Amino acid sequence: MKNLQLIFIFLVYAVPTFSQGTLKKGVIAVNITVKPPSGEKKLIIVIYKDADWIKLTFSFLDSIKTTALELNTAFTTNRNTLYSYLDSSGKMSEKTQKNIQKVIERHEDYIKKYSVYHAKSIVLPAKKYPAYNSLLAAIANASKEALELKEKNEKFVKIDGVNIDFEISTASEIKIAQAHSPNAQSNPLLYELLSRSLKIGDEHNVQTFLGKY
Repeated sequence: MKNLQLIFIFLVYAVPTFSQGTLKKGVIAVNITVKPPSGEKKLIIVIYKDADWIKLTFSFLDSIKTTALELNTAFTTNRNTLYSYLDSSGKMSEKTQKNIQKVIERHEDYIKKYSVYHAKSIVLPAKKYPAYNSLLAAIANASKEALELKEKNEKFVKIDGVNIDFEISTASEIKIAQAHSPNAQSNPLLYELLSRSLKIGDEHNVQTFLGKY
């Protein structure tokens, strides 16, 4: 086992999520979901850290079981409800999106259920990555507001780029921070976590559409 580092490649039908109270004290789990405008090359990075090990799983959307999805009447009913809120140009206002958030969430949950991901996992000894350990601890201890810095970023308009969700879980709380194409100035902690995670992936031959970011 070279450098005590393990690499696994597999297909999964779901990406792990963590519920409050299911993690032991001292464990940090982060789900990073990268959603490009096209929606085609979705990437999910799951980080799980305990006292001894850090596990990173890079999951790439491989395919969606569309035939089975279309046969699910609950999905098609919810989708028709969602479509009914679109305007004549096929768009939906931000206010409308907020009002029907549950409908949107159900639509996304159905698609997740029928999605197949190609995943690659890396297991690393935590003691060999002290800076990464410290970064995860800083993110776990930071507030949602300190991670998003919305007030600071309100004056900057980003049209292109990717939307990224960060779900951070510990034994005591779960928080979700969101950022649009984060960089070192707009969202320093979130950007550093994404950048360092991609660098570790690159060192272990995990290629993503984000490159080195």
